[in-house]
Amino acid sequence: MKTVLLMAASAVILLAGFPVDVCGEDNKSKPESARPLTDHELDEEYARAVVLLSAGQFDEAAKTVAAMRRQQPGEPRLIHLERKIQLAREEATREHPAASFQQRLSRIIIPAANFREAEARDIIQWLQVESADRAPDGKPVNFVWLVPSGVELPKVTLNLRQLPLLDLVRYVTMMTGLKYRLEPHALVIYQPDSAAATQPARQGDDVRPQ
Repeated sequence: MKTVLLMAASAVILLAGFPVDVCGEDNKSKPESARPLTDHELDEEYARAVVLLSAGQFDEAAKTVAAMRRQQPGEPRLIHLERKIQLAREEATREHPAASFQQRLSRIIIPAANFREAEARDIIQWLQVESADRAPDGKPVNFVWLVPSGVELPKVTLNLRQLPLLDLVRYVTMMTGLKYRLEPHALVIYQPDSAAATQPARQGDDVRPQ
């Protein structure tokens, strides 16, 4: 009799056409909540943040402190360290503006770049528009195009995914024989050995290829 009942129950489950939890809701796996860090682990994370700050890795240091402050929002040493990171970032920007600009570019990831036989200047113009959508601060990258008009450049074909903006610029300039340089507030594209190659970009310019 028991065998018959088990066979009948199995048939009902099969005919239903969908999985049945015969063990009940209580046995379903539930996501584990994040475990608070112990005092020892917090001390280790604090030391790690200090090392990152000393190495100039301000973004990583700030993320580490922010994670600890979620557990200890009013901890004085974390508030103090967070302020030190901000001051160090500002000082580095003043002393090495081009390096700060390069760090900003490294955080801009282009999901896809698909071009076939495209003009280099068209790709640069597209990157300037695309950068506003991808930049963490929502601001477009200021490109300055210093390639003399009338210069014929090789066409560019690209099919790339998840690439930092600066790497994409490297590909374009390498394929066309152009060069680029970073100024404090602009990414300058130029042709080597041309008179325009040494022309500086003015702060605040938003120059697109003509």
